[in-house]
Amino acid sequence: RRAHAEAFARLVDRARADGVLRPRVSLEDVRLALTATTSARTGPAARRLTAVLLTGLLT
Repeated sequence: RRAHAEAFARLVDRARADGVLRPRVSLEDVRLALTATTSARTGPAARRLTAVLLTGLLT
């Protein structure tokens, strides 16, 4: 579990460094976005939530 968490943190850091994520997006922000999208089920609401979250996270 620890190795997975560390790898995920490196992935988020790398995305931020490569300019894919906005500079102020934290690891916790990305975790929260993933949690929100998985709880939204499927359908139009889930697609809209995903679009809104990605707009806020990505450059």
